[in-house]
Amino acid sequence: MRHPASIVAKPVFALAIGAVLAISTATALAGDAAARRIIGFSPSGKPAVIVVLLQRFSQGFEGRDRRFIAVTGQPR
Repeated sequence: MRHPASIVAKPVFALAIGAVLAISTATALAGDAAARRIIGFSPSGKPAVIVVLLQRFSQGFEGRDRRFIAVTGQPR
C-alpha cells in the first residue's frame, strides 16, 4: 500500500519539483559556483530529447562535479 502523497503517485508534482531543482542555483555557498545548461532538440517527426546538465565548481574539490539531472526521449 502506497502513501497517497507519494511522489510516484503524483508524476506532475515530481516533474514540478525537478524543474524547480534544475532552475534554482541560488543555494551555492561562498566560494562555490554552479552553472546549468538546458538543451532541447526535436528532429522532424521524432520525440523530443531534453537534457539538463548541472556543473558545480567548489573550493577544495579537484575537477568538475557533473550531474545529469534529467534525460528524456529517445535519441535516434
